[in-house]
Amino acid sequence: MFKFLKKSGFLPLAFFFIMTCQTTGQILNGSEGSIADDEYGCKKFYNLAINYQRSRLWAEAIEFYEKAISCSTDYSEAYVGLGNLYEELDSTDAALSVWQTMMTKFSDKIETYLEYASFLSKNDSLEKAEYMYISAYDIDSTNSTVILGLADILTKQDKFSEALPYLETALAFTEDPAIIIALKQRMAKCYVGTGCPESAADLLEEILLVYPDRIEIHAWLADAYKGMREYNKAIEHMEILIETDSSLQRLMEFGSLLATAGRTSEAISRFREAISKGGGLSAYKQVIGLLNSSGQTSLAMQFAQEALSSYSTDSYLNVLVGTRYQAAAVEAWNNQNWDDCIANCDIAIGYFSNATSGSYVTQAQQKLLNVQQLREAARLKKIY
Repeated sequence: MFKFLKKSGFLPLAFFFIMTCQTTGQILNGSEGSIADDEYGCKKFYNLAINYQRSRLWAEAIEFYEKAISCSTDYSEAYVGLGNLYEELDSTDAALSVWQTMMTKFSDKIETYLEYASFLSKNDSLEKAEYMYISAYDIDSTNSTVILGLADILTKQDKFSEALPYLETALAFTEDPAIIIALKQRMAKCYVGTGCPESAADLLEEILLVYPDRIEIHAWLADAYKGMREYNKAIEHMEILIETDSSLQRLMEFGSLLATAGRTSEAISRFREAISKGGGLSAYKQVIGLLNSSGQTSLAMQFAQEALSSYSTDSYLNVLVGTRYQAAAVEAWNNQNWDDCIANCDIAIGYFSNATSGSYVTQAQQKLLNVQQLREAARLKKIY
């Protein structure tokens, strides 16, 4: 979860060294009383914990967070630090325990709900996270972190129309350029989700003028222009994006966009590139579907048979290739060429029998029965 205005709590490194010389020698040597008795002891424990965390000395950081918590019942910052440290260490159960304890001890503090909401969001408990953000909003409806978090969690659940008012409210009271850009990005996504790609494109183009190096904006603009069916503009932005991000996911997205735009040969090229990068069955199916829809059935069969070398039991591929031989068997039957009919049936039977995984298994079984019956009829015709 993107958090604005959140203080890291880290002390400057020079100050850490000064404090270490002055106060921590006795701690590290086992003499802790002088700090614990100091009226600023809890804060010093907390600062030490943060600097140990910064130095990746996890056990020491946990120890001093716990000391800070033990010496003051009101030290919510220490709970926040400890919970975030556990999250950093992927200690989910320990982090959850800290946030739940905060819910008991600090139910009136906004950071309790913000931290717990962020944790829940990261762990895909979106509805619970939404409730926490709403609770935080009830405490302070002008907090940009709260509003942005609530908008994010609503957007993650595709509640775009609910998210938009919070984003618009946040824009009205912030002058921070970074926050304004972040809000507009989220608004653009919501406009796309609510079927208003024109509004999204206007916002994104505005952001791009200010931040021309924000590559991710091109991805959002490609989606917006695709929603407007302005495919050439969408492709222009995707081409810019692909120059810096030619990942498998991007290649698949670009191939789909090109296919939607009717640029079949370019789409096939991108999917072929995706296959070479491990795109697997999904990329093969995209290419095969494009080739079939464009009438290039022979080439589609070549891709299908190539894919079967790696995905031999996939029902879609086996049905696709098997159906071609079934059609050839039917044609041979109509021409009373019983030997060719039987030979093509045998090949089709092999493919239909191999179709044991995927969503076309039932169809493969029905086709297998049909082609077996055709083969038997051809065999009898040949004999009699």
